[in-house]
Amino acid sequence: MKATVSTLVSALVLVVTAGVAQADQGAIDYRQAVYSSIGGHMNAMAGIVKREVPHTDDLALHARGIAELAPLTMHLFPEGSGDGKTKAKAAIWEDSETFASRREDFIAAARNLGEQADSDMGTFVGAFKELGEACKACHDDFKAD
Repeated sequence: MKATVSTLVSALVLVVTAGVAQADQGAIDYRQAVYSSIGGHMNAMAGIVKREVPHTDDLALHARGIAELAPLTMHLFPEGSGDGKTKAKAAIWEDSETFASRREDFIAAARNLGEQADSDMGTFVGAFKELGEACKACHDDFKAD
């Protein structure tokens, strides 16, 4: 009977541990999907701004897409989602105050870009550069290469 209880407890611990690991990887996968969408919009806009493609009419869609996605970043880094297949550095959780500040800068820059979506190209490019700088500031300290 002792062996059966011990085996059952061990099995339960493994199931719970596996469930937590899957939940953490699920959070990581979701975070990566959202950031892939943001990156896709950024890359598309970069191609338009550099005049590599003639789709200037699409800039507003991409700008507003990022503006809509940016607030999601507020809940994409729950505790425990730094372990697994991720480029998120431990500094996100160790220096959460700086990370939160950088995230707020990103959200504000994304919102501004969305608001400038129908502006002249010079104004739009300025807002686009501001967003790129906000992205870089966070990536430099909080994302592994």
